[in-house]
Amino acid sequence: MAHEIERADVALVYPFFLSESGRKRQYLYPQLGLGSIAAYLKSQGITVALVDGTFSTRDAVVDRVRRLRPGVVGVYSKITVAEPAIDIARRLKGEARLVVGGPHATSTPKDFLDDFEVVVHGEGEITMAELAARMLNGKPYGDVAGISYRTGDAVTRNPGRPLVADLDSLPAPDRGLFENERYQSRSLKEFGFKSGSIITARGCPYQCEYCSKTVFGDTYRTVSADRVIEEMREVTALGYQEIWFADDVFSLKRSRTIDLCEAMVRSGVKIPWTCLCRVDNVDREMLLLMKAAGCRGVIFGIESLSDDVLGLMNKRFTAEQAIRALEVARSTGLEVSSYFMVGYLGDTRESIRKTVNMSSSLPFHSVQYAIPKPLAGTGLAKRLESELGIAKWRNWQSTLTWKSKFSQRMLRVAITKGDTQFRLRRRLGSRGRVITELYRRVTDRLLDLL
Repeated sequence: MAHEIERADVALVYPFFLSESGRKRQYLYPQLGLGSIAAYLKSQGITVALVDGTFSTRDAVVDRVRRLRPGVVGVYSKITVAEPAIDIARRLKGEARLVVGGPHATSTPKDFLDDFEVVVHGEGEITMAELAARMLNGKPYGDVAGISYRTGDAVTRNPGRPLVADLDSLPAPDRGLFENERYQSRSLKEFGFKSGSIITARGCPYQCEYCSKTVFGDTYRTVSADRVIEEMREVTALGYQEIWFADDVFSLKRSRTIDLCEAMVRSGVKIPWTCLCRVDNVDREMLLLMKAAGCRGVIFGIESLSDDVLGLMNKRFTAEQAIRALEVARSTGLEVSSYFMVGYLGDTRESIRKTVNMSSSLPFHSVQYAIPKPLAGTGLAKRLESELGIAKWRNWQSTLTWKSKFSQRMLRVAITKGDTQFRLRRRLGSRGRVITELYRRVTDRLLDLL
């Protein structure tokens, strides 16, 4: 159970509400970014509470914040929680100094400055501590790096704050502030095991066109092996049975991956884990060592099996490389899963059909299909500027849409087609080959008609 205090200088709010999400089956993890900010604030002598909306309601979150009587309220926002973030700010207006951060607020600060006093850009630990200290002591904050604020009708965006070079200089996320038992219960019910998360690195130097890197940036920075193992022991002690390493790319630097996995083996920590890798920076030797260190499975962000579309995405690998990486990873005994997009800008009916049919026929452990999201500040969004329709989220919880040559119905059918073909192959195998092939042909034709 999360430790609750009666009063806090700062209340940090995660405005995600499972009851509103519309997705019944999904992995849920404590918001480690807020956990890290909370830990850093504590290290600076600021009392902090974390109000997590995941298993709660908007009314209950607002009531909890009011009972804490904080001087400053910091709210996290990405595009899918922008509406509840703003709603909570409006309810608390005049009761505390209101601050917002996160990827969406960093990308589009003007969208928030009617309801929040300050936007914190990028990594929030140091900026939030400096800003909160000034606010709590009634001092001006106009020269604080890494923030935006309104002066009359104008928006001032201060120079950015340098990324944290030494991640070990930050305390580990304060996991005691989260409702760990509820996260574990949910994970156990949905997936059969209690899955927690750890971030071992920040930043990604790759330039995939659709990816938003407004918080951690392009510079790859790592947590030391000793610190990772310390967090693995903490997560295990809290009752979690598996770890999701939530790095952008766990395998990004081969030498670091090998050193970290060797340290895991030496440590004797016994807990399975999964991670995200790129198809062009894994090899059999490294994957075998990852498995020896506890890795149960890897996920690739392949996204398309059309080389033309992969080029538009700036993925910097080919479909042939992706299939080869799948074969190599499976040969080590690891479970291999992948993400795919349908309807990317530049996709054709033929490329969508190819991606869906090939991906559902390959021996993945699982596949996940999605419609691309042109997030603010990404290369995809910039390419779409001349084509964007009403750029908003339906109920702020669905799909960011634009003027596309494909209807939402057609793309949803493509996703259902891939999911169904994959399940048929997994469940029926060679015995169901005729049924699977008949379904493929019928849905191929349906895609042509939509």
